Amino acid sequence: MLLKNEIELNIERMREIHNCNVCVIGGAGFLGSQLVDHLIEDRNCNVLVLDNLITGKEKHIHKKATFKWYDIRDDEHQLSHIFNDSKIEYVFNYAAEPYIPECFDRPMHFFEINATAVLRVLNACQKSNIKGVLQVSSAEIYGDLKGKITESDAIEAHSTYGVSKAAADGLVQVRWREGNVPGIAMRQFNCVGERETHEYVIPEIPIVIEIATEFCQFGAVLDNVLYAPKIVTGCATAVEVFTITTIYG
Repeated sequence: MLLKNEIELNIERMREIHNCNVCVIGGAGFLGSQLVDHLIEDRNCNVLVLDNLITGKEKHIHKKATFKWYDIRDDEHQLSHIFNDSKIEYVFNYAAEPYIPECFDRPMHFFEINATAVLRVLNACQKSNIKGVLQVSSAEIYGDLKGKITESDAIEAHSTYGVSKAAADGLVQVRWREGNVPGIAMRQFNCVGERETHEYVIPEIPIVIEIATEFCQFGAVLDNVLYAPKIVTGCATAVEVFTITTIYG
C-alpha cells in the first residue's frame, strides 16, 4: 500500500501528466469520472472520455471533457484510430464489469470485459505509441486473504471476476515484454465517495463518507476503505513515478 509521504515527496518523475492529452476509459463511472475531474482541474489536461454508459452516467462527465461512446470489446484498430485522432499520450482504463454475484452465471461475459478487452486496449496503446497506461485492478484477486496484504502475496481469487482481474494484471506485464507497452496495474481496495454506481459494494452511508473524507489520505486505509478522490489523484501520480510493468496495491 502506498504511503502518504511517498506522494508528497518531490519524487523525480519519469513521465509528466500535465497540459497533455489523456484518455480515460470508463470515465463516466464512479472512479473514472473523478479522475477526469482531477486531470482537468488540477493538471490542465485535455481529456477524452470513452464509455458505453451501461453503468456510467453522462451527467458525471466534466463539462470540459470530450465524450465519445465506446465499448472496449470493439475492434482494437478502431480504438487506436481514436487515440491517434485525439493525439492521446496517456491512457487510464477504468472500464470493468465489477458486480461479483453476476459472474457466477456469466463467467464468459466477465472475462471478456475484464481480461480479453484489456488486451485489446493494450494492443491499441502499442499501435498508438502511448507513453503510459494505467490498468485498474482489484484486491479481489487475493480472495479471503487476511491481515496485511502486499503485492507479493499469493493470488487466490475465488471468483471469475477475481481471475479476470488477475489475468489483466498478467497481460500488463506480458505486453511490456512482448511489445513494449508501458503499463502499470493498480490493485485497489474498497472505495467510497460520491457517484457510486455499484452501491452494493459499499452502501451509501453518509457517516462512512464523512469519516473517509475527513481522515483518509491517499493510501491510508480505514477498515479497508479508501476515499475515491484521493485514490484517483494517487493513480495519476503513479503513472508518472512508478516503474513500468509493475503491479502496485
